[in-house]
Amino acid sequence: MTKYKAHGDYSLSHNNQTIFVEPVGAMNAEAGLALVADILILAKSLSVPQWALCIDARRWILGTPEFQEKTKAGIEGLIAHGLTRTAYVLELESVQHYQVANMMPVAQGYKRRYFPEKEAALEWLASQGFDSE
Repeated sequence: MTKYKAHGDYSLSHNNQTIFVEPVGAMNAEAGLALVADILILAKSLSVPQWALCIDARRWILGTPEFQEKTKAGIEGLIAHGLTRTAYVLELESVQHYQVANMMPVAQGYKRRYFPEKEAALEWLASQGFDSE
């Protein structure tokens, strides 16, 4: 089996119970798997039962079909490890919005929303109990 290098980049940070993700560029499955693994490591270090993601995808281009498949499975795993809310910052009604919507699992207790501006995303997360101030 051929092993491919990860294409695409991302940065991770956190404040309180919220993990911030900023993906950049086009991403393949390997990048998606690495991203999910890094999020899980960071989430476990928070030592909280529930946590949230704020994903600023304004500099993300798209992912390959394999990226979409692997990332959806990875998000299901993150939900099993306490992810309860995700706020996406991206252009609404865009191709990125469509691809993200197709990657999202349906799980009891898990909610996601899309926002054109980061401030609105943070306000929603705060209203859900995930204040990052």
